[in-house]
Amino acid sequence: MSVSIDKFKNIPDELKVQLKMQGFLNSDQLLEATRTPAGRKSVATKLGVDSNTVLEVANRADLA
Repeated sequence: MSVSIDKFKNIPDELKVQLKMQGFLNSDQLLEATRTPAGRKSVATKLGVDSNTVLEVANRADLA
């Protein structure tokens, strides 16, 4: 079941906007892109954040 990025809890609104600008509109899209360390690094680079931040967001998407 896919959950909108807007519904993620404890994630700054600025990061949600950045995710949407990169085309991640729901949890399924984010999980697909971040399932490997290389994928997380790629997303982190696009967002301008570190890989640990992306991993935390991906974990929240998984829990959603």
